[in-house]
Amino acid sequence: LAKEATTAGAAGTVVGARAAGVGEAVAAMVVSEVISQLAEFVRARLNSLGKARVVQKLKVSLFESMLRQDLEFLEQCDLWQLRSLIGSCGTTVSQVLDFPAVAVEAAVRLLAALAALNQQNA
Repeated sequence: LAKEATTAGAAGTVVGARAAGVGEAVAAMVVSEVISQLAEFVRARLNSLGKARVVQKLKVSLFESMLRQDLEFLEQCDLWQLRSLIGSCGTTVSQVLDFPAVAVEAAVRLLAALAALNQQNA
């Protein structure tokens, strides 16, 4: 590329074609990045909506189960602990659902870095 640009610089045709090719590549990279960012935004929104639905159903189910218990059970239990349990189920569900995705992402990044290092050293 550099050799062609220096040898054909007098004619100007190859230099102009290479500059147009670089411009097209940059434009393609920008479009690719915009699509990637939009996809990430949609994925994050759907992920949070799905988690919110799961947490809502879990809280309703847990609260219904507590209401079905005898009054003696509720008197024996620490109500603050039960309240904390209901309040923290969102965090717990989020951690459980996010772990596989985070683990796969970290593994792919590690493999990509190792492949890039291997390619650079080869």
